[in-house]
Amino acid sequence: MKKSVIFVVCLGLYISQTAVAENLGLGVSIKSNDASIYLPINVHEEFRVEPFISYSSYDGRENEEGLEISYKNNYSNLNFGIGFFKIQALKEQISAYYGLRSSYTKNEQSFNRIEESNKYGNEKETSGYTVSPIIGFEYSIINDLLVGFEAEWWFSDLEGKEVTSYGEPVDDIKTNIKNKSQGTNTRVTVRYFF
Repeated sequence: MKKSVIFVVCLGLYISQTAVAENLGLGVSIKSNDASIYLPINVHEEFRVEPFISYSSYDGRENEEGLEISYKNNYSNLNFGIGFFKIQALKEQISAYYGLRSSYTKNEQSFNRIEESNKYGNEKETSGYTVSPIIGFEYSIINDLLVGFEAEWWFSDLEGKEVTSYGEPVDDIKTNIKNKSQGTNTRVTVRYFF
């Protein structure tokens, strides 16, 4: 399955490189927890190919005063892939679109408590694919500037490793992880075509 996702991403990047420049755009999602950047390409007036990338991270640290104890909490998420959409004009400035996004997903997460020389905590690293059927609507503010709203149902299949530390003298415990999850998401997008 991983080979299929890589193939779809490479195919989308190839298509995007061969598309006509006047149909190339740049887009962003303006939802607070979704920092996605899109490269929409209108291959035809009714078909769009859209490579995208999103990245988010969190790095938290805390020290307890008077004690030699510190806490560290880190999280990062990387998604990159491609979407294929059918576009249907509804009115002069309003259109609907529907299609599928597929992406490679990588998550890293850790929580550690460091007390003197001992480290207690948990670290996870997973990767895999995410697939999302999507439906959305766009409003053309001016000819080349579109504001959109989209809804998706996503499915994710990730696997990786987890390491749990209990401090000295206990060895770290390593576990293989397989996670399948699904959910829904909505976002507001802004796309500009050059």
